[in-house]
Amino acid sequence: MSAKRTSAKKSRPKSENALKHGAYARAVLLPHESRRDYERLVAETRIEWSPSGPTEEHLVARLIDKLWRLERLRRYEDQLLQRRIEHVQEQNSIVPVRGKLKALGPEFVGASTADQVEQLLAKHGDYGKVIASWVPRPKETDKEGLWGAAIAEHLKKMEVGPIVEGPSEILTYVDPFKLELQEDRMERLDEEILKLTKRLVQVKTSKELFRPRNDPAKLAPVNEPRPALTIDHQGDVGKTDSARTSKQKLWVPEPSDYRSRGHCVEDETR
Repeated sequence: MSAKRTSAKKSRPKSENALKHGAYARAVLLPHESRRDYERLVAETRIEWSPSGPTEEHLVARLIDKLWRLERLRRYEDQLLQRRIEHVQEQNSIVPVRGKLKALGPEFVGASTADQVEQLLAKHGDYGKVIASWVPRPKETDKEGLWGAAIAEHLKKMEVGPIVEGPSEILTYVDPFKLELQEDRMERLDEEILKLTKRLVQVKTSKELFRPRNDPAKLAPVNEPRPALTIDHQGDVGKTDSARTSKQKLWVPEPSDYRSRGHCVEDETR
């Protein structure tokens, strides 16, 4: 391995290495699903929760799985709805064509020979080609005279159908039963995701509460100087209020004060 590849591997953030965990690597992706989108979900979820320890790793792995399944259901619902819309639009575009074809039925009632039928089919161009594909020319010669009547009967029985639009179009797009089933599945996944997030919060909070108090990270440095002890005017020992001791000096009497005080006491006793 080259030095460039080694340095790139060392500088890769932890979020990009999330798939090294077995739970993430074993994820089953459907053929149309993107591995890049899944890796992005893994990285963003791990950054959000920062799992530490086997319990949190397990909970985060389950959370990623539920989030991916929920996203899969949403994509499936979007694709299913888009398919229904395209189907209804296609049917709407066919309705006018089927109406025009049905209106051509009476023209073929009077065609008693295959040549007359061929002329009518050629007259109507693409419509004639469609009719010929539905009711082809009989292989038996004795049945060619019934070809025109067969075409007319087929066009007469053909159902045109209405154009779906307005409120009925929306009801055609959405199947109420399937929609309710889909909503029920998504609600169950939402509840499971909520339970996992609450459990993660509980685990992290418990770790914080029951962490030993003598955490070396919170202890004061050993070589930190201690504050000097001072004596205030009341004789208390161990006070460290430097602002107060600087303002209140300890008064020490002078010898002359004792002498003057002694004379005053003798005068008072006399």
